[in-house]
Amino acid sequence: MRLLEAPTEEWAEPEVWNSRDGLIDTTLRVALSDHVIGDQQVRLRSYNGQVTRPTLRFKPGESVRILLANELAPNPDPMPSNHNIPHHFNTTNLHTHGLHISPSNSSDNVLLKIEPGERFQYRFAWRRERGCRSIHLPRWIFRRETRISVSARRRR
Repeated sequence: MRLLEAPTEEWAEPEVWNSRDGLIDTTLRVALSDHVIGDQQVRLRSYNGQVTRPTLRFKPGESVRILLANELAPNPDPMPSNHNIPHHFNTTNLHTHGLHISPSNSSDNVLLKIEPGERFQYRFAWRRERGCRSIHLPRWIFRRETRISVSARRRR
């Protein structure tokens, strides 16, 4: 297996989503898209067409609304009888760490499954100033393939 050399040019900063009037209100589309890494053409999972994750900038007390649109192809594999076998790679959701928000309803429900073709409106507010403050797609099978997250940090 040939490893790709790291590009010599500098990596671009991820897209930044800033709050306006105390709110981040956006759509996050999960889909496959074509990219070039080094001299290789690759097809990867992307977020709004970007492989790098966006950075959310908002303050304690402000709110976030993200419409997660799963635009991946239908899962080709059936549900295995043993749920520990990797499956349904195109099912996803969104989850936070360090924001200390409710896991109920449309906030931070790790058990929620957004199937291919489905959309889900997430809503939450960050009430505390401390924590690691990150947001990611938690299904282990999805993380295993992409290692992509959306990170939130305290805005100065």
